[in-house]
Amino acid sequence: MSVTLPGTGQAGADALIGREAELDRIRQVLEAARTGRPTIALLMGEAGIGKTRLADEASRLARAVGLRVLRGESDASSRRPMQLWREVDRALGLAVRGDPALPVGERRWEHLEALADALAAGGPSLVVLEDLHWADPIAIWVLERLPRALGEAPVALLATSRDHEPDTPAIDGLRRVARPELEVVDKMPH
Repeated sequence: MSVTLPGTGQAGADALIGREAELDRIRQVLEAARTGRPTIALLMGEAGIGKTRLADEASRLARAVGLRVLRGESDASSRRPMQLWREVDRALGLAVRGDPALPVGERRWEHLEALADALAAGGPSLVVLEDLHWADPIAIWVLERLPRALGEAPVALLATSRDHEPDTPAIDGLRRVARPELEVVDKMPH
């Protein structure tokens, strides 16, 4: 079975096979964002089962319906505070101000507010955040609170994470914030 790509009328060479349920959920997330309901969707699963490929397809679908796509990624080698958001901040031209003498944990509110304002002003967007399992707890904290801070801004958030990675920050709060019916859980065999 193949997936018909929007705008092509036929299955493309890069079409995802056997991922219709996941793609339907991603479309729901994008539609929710377009109608002013900021939403988080989680792509959870083991390494190598296609989370990034689904995120890439979500990006393609978002662009096809007029959403701007922003991407951020955590890095296993650095695990610097807020690494997850650095590329998103850069793409938005965001330079978070605040008292540099304060620890990052205390500046998180300023970052949350500045990020929400910049995303709301930037128009309909999909923010893809990869490798939450390597993110720092402050970056996860910001993600958990971002949908509420966005109000009715047309923004969808799609995050990938492995289920069982050593030193993974707790994402239980994030799981509660993500809409359960829109959470994409990928448990395909290796």
